[in-house]
Amino acid sequence: MNTEENIIAKFKAALAYGDVQTLQYMLSFTERFEQMARNIKTYEQYLSCGFTGKPSFDKYGWIDNEKELEDSKESVPIFREDRTELIAELCQLPNGKWVSGIFLTLSESGHCGGASIWGTQHPERLSAYMEALKKALSFVQHSSCKYDMKYIKIIKQEIAAALQPCLF
Repeated sequence: MNTEENIIAKFKAALAYGDVQTLQYMLSFTERFEQMARNIKTYEQYLSCGFTGKPSFDKYGWIDNEKELEDSKESVPIFREDRTELIAELCQLPNGKWVSGIFLTLSESGHCGGASIWGTQHPERLSAYMEALKKALSFVQHSSCKYDMKYIKIIKQEIAAALQPCLF
């Protein structure tokens, strides 16, 4: 994948060599270097996920294609108690691969990072789900609150259950 620095270097090279086609393509993402580089990087990631079509931009000129994921997102509640909860979010991309994220609220901390085009792409739903559970387990294991330690067992039980073969 292109880094933002590589994208800017390509722009400068196209400018130096008079490559009008490349310049037109790159400038179609905006005229500011930083925004152009991030928008191109986002669009290339969007395409790698199997999406097609032109990018859509928000009112500030940033690419905003995440809304296309919303219909294919699946929320899997793991636990909810008092003010603590864990929800795994899974999403199948148009290329058939899966990404995951978690919404975790603990006694004194939390993590929010839903499934997106930037997630690791997994060939099947189970491996994406396992990634979400392992990420949550890591956050809980590093919690400074002893009360949260009981959730380690719940997450480990969910991992074991997910790995059991389905009999039906």
